[in-house]
Amino acid sequence: MTGETWKPLEAHASTKKFFCGEWKGRPALMIKFERGEDAERFAAITKFLLSKKVPVPRVLSADDEKAVVTEFVEGGLFSAEKRSAPYLDNILNVAGLFAGISPGDLPKSFKLNRMDIDRLRFEMNFFFLNFCASYLSQKPSEKVKEAIYNLAEELSLAPAAFAHRDYHSENIMVSKGSIYVVDYQDALLAPRCYDLASLYVDGYRTPSAAEKKAILERSLRSVGGGGGAEFKKTALQRALKALGTFGYQVVQKNKERYRDAAVRTAGYLDGLASEETLSTPDAVDFVRTIRKKLT
Repeated sequence: MTGETWKPLEAHASTKKFFCGEWKGRPALMIKFERGEDAERFAAITKFLLSKKVPVPRVLSADDEKAVVTEFVEGGLFSAEKRSAPYLDNILNVAGLFAGISPGDLPKSFKLNRMDIDRLRFEMNFFFLNFCASYLSQKPSEKVKEAIYNLAEELSLAPAAFAHRDYHSENIMVSKGSIYVVDYQDALLAPRCYDLASLYVDGYRTPSAAEKKAILERSLRSVGGGGGAEFKKTALQRALKALGTFGYQVVQKNKERYRDAAVRTAGYLDGLASEETLSTPDAVDFVRTIRKKLT
């Protein structure tokens, strides 16, 4: 992107690099990818999502092999909002837009991945290694691990829907009463409650009781009846997956900001770990004690 001046931005847990600047006289964001096919994939899914009325920043240029320039959204992160109004309905509606996308309609350049049993087991192993062993310095028993693997297997058999995959408050921008969704390039087929469950166990912003009720009711109403035990299992898996990521960022990357996210996420576990979601009492006890070890 010659002829333009770009200022680097913090990328948090992403492998991408972000820069703010101007593109042809207007505020813009440049995203640099490690591979050219990732940039192409991002540009393709952006155009597609816009065609489906999903509010994402428009691509201004995709001429560079490994970089894409998008419009710059003037606003802030939803994670900084103390009250959800007037955004929550829009946020829940957008989750529904993702879930309503038919995989057959996706652009050919967007390789559709699936949150299958291999991916779910990998995420649970990531939790065991980077949160339990590295962050807590505690290894769960084989019985506990087996129960959590069983949770992953059950979710791999749940009805699937297209999902953003990281639908939380730091990937939602708020601007002048509207919202914009970012960091959607890893969208895939996932358990149908996944995006709403991600909001429910948000590591960056604690939803109020009223918000959690609205999220659960929307899941029951709009994603094929995915609620109750199915929703709680999905939310529990998502929370454990997130703890693995936060543990990795703190221990391996020395990013202390993720300690608060880990504590917040652990706070959801008591309400999710039960005989309804985990197959053994040992696993329930292990998951429920995590919060106490962090506070």
